[in-house]
Amino acid sequence: MRVRFTALPPTARQFVGYLLIGGFTTSLNFALFATMVAAFGWRSSLPATAASTGAYVATSALAYVLNSRFAFQAQHTSDSASTVTRFAATFASSAAVSALVFASVNAFAGESSIALVVAQGASIALVIVWNFTLLRLWVFATPHTEAAAHAR
Repeated sequence: MRVRFTALPPTARQFVGYLLIGGFTTSLNFALFATMVAAFGWRSSLPATAASTGAYVATSALAYVLNSRFAFQAQHTSDSASTVTRFAATFASSAAVSALVFASVNAFAGESSIALVVAQGASIALVIVWNFTLLRLWVFATPHTEAAAHAR
């Protein structure tokens, strides 16, 4: 498996690493969300959105550490203040996107357990693409990656 993974192009390796890390942090996100909903009975729109956003924010620090050390290690050289700031901005924007998608789907689908899972899943799916793009092209970008992004 290791040989096949290293044979992948760099962007594909990053994406696979990002997906594995994302799978782990997403599982943790779902667990935190479910715990808050169950423990506090937060099923209606605003409290459920707060639980969703809170779970997302709580897993962001772990996501930074894992992504910088594993998924984007070839691009990432140090934890500078600007890198951490770009990461925080990326995840803040992701939290906003996630909350907007969750609230929209929740308002349309209702407050049943299935509707809450669908809303949570929809918000996570969109954020996966959003985050990878920003992490690769902005947060952990090398000068070469930044130049290529600006050329597009």
